Amino acid sequence: MTAFRILDQSPVYFDLQGNLAAGGTLRFYESGTTTPKDVYGDEALSINNGPEIDIEPDGRAEHDIWGDGLGAYRVRLYASDDTLVWERDDVDVQAPGTTIPSLETGEFLTNNGSILQWADILQPPDPTGQSGKVLGNNGTALLWQTLATVSANAILTVVSGGIKISDGTTAKLFLFGSDTVAANPSSPVASKSFSYGSTFTSAPQVFATINGSAGVANPGGGIPCSGVSSVGVSNALFNIDTNAFGSTINVTNPVPFFWFAVGPVAA
Repeated sequence: MTAFRILDQSPVYFDLQGNLAAGGTLRFYESGTTTPKDVYGDEALSINNGPEIDIEPDGRAEHDIWGDGLGAYRVRLYASDDTLVWERDDVDVQAPGTTIPSLETGEFLTNNGSILQWADILQPPDPTGQSGKVLGNNGTALLWQTLATVSANAILTVVSGGIKISDGTTAKLFLFGSDTVAANPSSPVASKSFSYGSTFTSAPQVFATINGSAGVANPGGGIPCSGVSSVGVSNALFNIDTNAFGSTINVTNPVPFFWFAVGPVAA
């Protein structure tokens, strides 16, 4: 049982004309009814003042007024001539407030959806003397980091079939394209020499792959084995072999493929 003080601690009551309600009464009932309900003069509920409290000449209640915490009250104020001035229903103990936890140095108050709690303040470190840097972290703390620099001589050029990157002294060429190995119905192997469209200063790294699915080399077969050979500065050879399916399955269909080449060129 939690006792609670009803209404304000020491209010002044007025009648309907705005005069002090001296001689009037406060009457207390069970909420929503006209059944009288006792009030008390102290928090310990040791002084039972019954269900009616007189209003003194100064407009204040004769006694302090505490509820028993066993249910809500209906409160009515009557003037000295027994005229009803106002009533309040469902007067009950207020829900307990949320207690702020003990203070913590350098932390801020937040919550986890259920309770209040202190958490570390996450804020940028002092930017003094950190001109030209960006805010990063090391997995634990925030810190200022130097921006990555790009050589002032770096040049990116779009060329036919790819791109060229140069720093003014050396350069790399990235090329890509597609071609087709012609059908070879009398053999399980076939090849196609393809040109890069530009010339490298030395043999590049070349990758090529079939652009298709099962049946690309012949109606009932899978994807042929393939590889690149005879890599030169301006062209290479793409080879396919369907022997993995059985020696009687030949390259009866054209086989499309993609290729990619990267290597050095003049700056």
